Amino acid sequence: MAYSKEIFEAAQAIIDERRAVNERDAERRRKAFAEEEPLYADLLQQSILLTRDMVKCIGQGEKAKELVEQANIRRRQLHLSITDLLRAHGYPADYLETKYTCRKCKDYGFEDTAYCTCFTQLLKKLAFEEAAENTPLTCSRFEDFSLDYYSADLREHMEGVLNYCKDYADTFDRDSYSVLMYGETGLGKTHLSLAIAGEVIKKGYYVLYDSTQSILNRLEREHFGKGSGDDYEKLLMESDLLILDDLGTEFSTQFTLAALYNILNTRLLRSRPTIISTNLDLKGIENHYTKRIASRIVGEYELLQFVGSDIRQCRKAEIDAGEDDNG
Repeated sequence: MAYSKEIFEAAQAIIDERRAVNERDAERRRKAFAEEEPLYADLLQQSILLTRDMVKCIGQGEKAKELVEQANIRRRQLHLSITDLLRAHGYPADYLETKYTCRKCKDYGFEDTAYCTCFTQLLKKLAFEEAAENTPLTCSRFEDFSLDYYSADLREHMEGVLNYCKDYADTFDRDSYSVLMYGETGLGKTHLSLAIAGEVIKKGYYVLYDSTQSILNRLEREHFGKGSGDDYEKLLMESDLLILDDLGTEFSTQFTLAALYNILNTRLLRSRPTIISTNLDLKGIENHYTKRIASRIVGEYELLQFVGSDIRQCRKAEIDAGEDDNG
């Protein structure tokens, strides 16, 4: 799983806290019942001593098996005696047991050598919350993408774009194609890339989404020793889906060009899908970047052209018209 160090640590902290809370709650019930029924404390002490005796049986040769069997019989008798006490006081048989949030892993987050499903679900939840905090993720859904703002002659084309994005999200896996979303500003590129991100995160994949400028700035800080030390570059290369927003608006330097090429080339070599959105057309990409960068994008990505008029301007015009009507 390609999640950030912060998400892993946050998930583990939540799991640890769940276990601690549930174990404290069980201990509180045991202490309260011991005060309510003094015989319970005596039976519990017998059970503890019995466990110690069973450990001592180890290494006693042929006698060990017989001694362990006798101890197990006595332990079951003690358990039945405690259960009878609980029922006599009106409590269920499992009243003194720890009520773990996840019975499978007992709130440790893993079973044997694999992460428990409770832990992976928590990672997915935290990843979605992180993405939603940094982007308008919850406001950018496929169902909120309206085709009404596109003229009749362009609506069919944009409906195809919308359906492509829906299908991409529905069938996404780590072998999915990389996609270039290109076209003028305000045509829905960011909205649909965020909608894809939301659906892909819900499926349990880790998505890294940010503006190209912000990503390159952070890489530069890390490269020159001013970053947080969390190996952001490694996360960029290993995330299940990387979304670079607003390619072409970043400040271009020798470092940023080299870093951008490294991101694109490495992810292609590792078959890690990337989505790029840009206001540049294909010719603009070729003119703006080095031949190596342009060839990676134009030659290796699925091309998705956005057409129409700026939706934000259309919405503003609608609002202004409504205000005039009300005036």
